[in-house]
Amino acid sequence: MKKIYALTLSLAVVLSACSKNEDGSTTVTIPAIPSLPTVNDVTNAASKVTNLGSINQTSQEMQQTMESLKSLTPVSNEQLKSLLPESFNGIQRSSFEITKKLGASTLNCEFKDNNLSYEISIYDGAGEVGSGIAALKMLNINLNSESENEKGYRKNISIGNAKGSEIQTGKDTGNIKNELKLLVGNRFFLEISATGTDMESIKTGIKKAQLIEKLEALK
Repeated sequence: MKKIYALTLSLAVVLSACSKNEDGSTTVTIPAIPSLPTVNDVTNAASKVTNLGSINQTSQEMQQTMESLKSLTPVSNEQLKSLLPESFNGIQRSSFEITKKLGASTLNCEFKDNNLSYEISIYDGAGEVGSGIAALKMLNINLNSESENEKGYRKNISIGNAKGSEIQTGKDTGNIKNELKLLVGNRFFLEISATGTDMESIKTGIKKAQLIEKLEALK
């Protein structure tokens, strides 16, 4: 599975180098990246992913998404800060960090109280760099895979117009980690993890903080 994810990353890189010719054909220029798998390797790995349709259709959808997001301007630091709740489910914010690397914007913040903690991450898929990473994140969401074992589960969810997945790992009550990952406005990625509490508390906190509504207003 790790190999498949590594190869899908390479697929995103390859897609970002695709260009349409005047006769309608597609030219793919593979950047000079050390140890980059061949196109056949990427195609074979992608063909193992279920519920995505043909690799050609998937490639077209990812390329369209990337082209659309490339033309958008990433949100400013002030806009990201406006999303920060002072508290989450009654727990005061303990820290936050906003980073902008190569034009890609990310917000991370944490809420801690003894053994209970929440971590929130928001990623903006706009811009040249952001669009490539966004395409890969969208591919992961579109896997539509569900699983359950002795260590936890993963299943698909939708909250309003946002779709994504919820993931739980660990069976020991004190070590259970719950994660919620959502794609909002076909641009932003909202990821929230919690320890010391259940999945429903994350969903309740999202609604109270109106995080989805605030992100949709920025798209």
